[in-house]
Amino acid sequence: YKITYSLQLANNDNAIHDAIVWLRINGDTSAADVANSTTVFTLQARKTALLPNFVCGYSEVVFPLNAGDSVGLWWGTDQAATSGGATGIYIEHRDAQTTPMAYPAIPSALGSITFVSALPT
Repeated sequence: YKITYSLQLANNDNAIHDAIVWLRINGDTSAADVANSTTVFTLQARKTALLPNFVCGYSEVVFPLNAGDSVGLWWGTDQAATSGGATGIYIEHRDAQTTPMAYPAIPSALGSITFVSALPT
């Protein structure tokens, strides 16, 4: 299978931080991280006190799955922002807007999973 994803990452801190993203199969106690699926996205410091720095984190990974497997997209950072006001990295979403220019909503994450090929037997 091939998974493709895009994350709208934001950094509202005054320092550079990394967001590290990877795939995990069956995200419970029998979870297995997908080898070589990890990507590091480095976000520069915010532009101003009211304007975060943004990165569109995009990647695609090809990996095997078994019937009944579930796939999760996991991420971590050295400095996570919180809803309580702490600064750091977070995943941004914006509603559609009409001013000062019109555009549709910006999703926090997009993704797709595509069947590529069965493994040879």
